[in-house]
Amino acid sequence: MEKVKRILGKKLDIKGIKFESANQIFSKDLKETLLPYWERELGRLVNPLPDFELVLTELKSFIKIQFFLR
Repeated sequence: MEKVKRILGKKLDIKGIKFESANQIFSKDLKETLLPYWERELGRLVNPLPDFELVLTELKSFIKIQFFLR
């Protein structure tokens, strides 16, 4: 995970982006944007398709812990 953080940090620096909050990734309209693709595209590849809300909740927690609570 440390390697991912280091590479992401370099990429953000190059692009001039300051990563301050998980809210930068998880916008308010994210669910509405992703849900159609989740069901249509991912649903063809993954069976059974995991619950969108559960995955999103766990991903938010993971990113907050890995990037902001250390």
